[in-house]
Amino acid sequence: VEGSQYDIYCWAQDAAVDSNGYSRRNYMAHSYVAADVSTALSPVGGRTANVWIVDSTSPTMVYVMRQAISSNTLRVTLQLNEPGTIWCNPVEAPSGSGAVNCKASTVQDTNPSAGCYFEPFVKGSTSDSTVFLVEAHEAYQNYDIEMNRIYEADLIGSASLQSETSYEIICFAEDDWKIQASAATSSLNFVAPSGPNKVTLAAARSIVSAVGTISTLDEAPPSFTKLQIQDPTAANSAIKVTFSLNEPGTAYCRAMLSDSGESAA
Repeated sequence: VEGSQYDIYCWAQDAAVDSNGYSRRNYMAHSYVAADVSTALSPVGGRTANVWIVDSTSPTMVYVMRQAISSNTLRVTLQLNEPGTIWCNPVEAPSGSGAVNCKASTVQDTNPSAGCYFEPFVKGSTSDSTVFLVEAHEAYQNYDIEMNRIYEADLIGSASLQSETSYEIICFAEDDWKIQASAATSSLNFVAPSGPNKVTLAAARSIVSAVGTISTLDEAPPSFTKLQIQDPTAANSAIKVTFSLNEPGTAYCRAMLSDSGESAA
């Protein structure tokens, strides 16, 4: 099983013969086989404990749901099939210009010197307030990542997400293989892994497709751009109000006698 440790016991017999040339083999004693090797080139036993089966498989991200939290915050809920870390960052919707910010289609993994380079872009920058991550300690558990800024394509600078604006979300993940293996009690032959296993850009784009386009919320109340009442009224049985709003909506008006003592509440 990948990412698991095993104790290895080795036993041997020789090819000795008796004076007539018949097989008379000698066998390692159980006590010798059960003793630790201690030194690979001068073993004093046959047991090598805590040998790792290499984990060479990239983690798998599982999309659960997405939600706009506010006028400048988006949330995506993901799972990993093994312990690891997930990073996400918003990108411009496909209809965006892509002049300043990345789009999912312009994120690339071939040229580290060019903009929108996959891993560093999605992992973000602390100085630009674009690090949105979660440590997924358990497999197949829901983990939320909230994002409120968009990283610029050149990885220098960021901006707040805009109200009522469409975005896509791209995510990156790596497993805990290097951390797990390096922290455990290992065999005398152990060589630490060079790094974790990471998702590919193709896998990240599949999450982009699953999430789809999501828009931030409208949290600003409407305002009148026009509010006009003929005074005196044209008729003695009705009051005509002419208005317009700064956005689609519905307006309501109520008439009260000026000297009634009522309020608008």
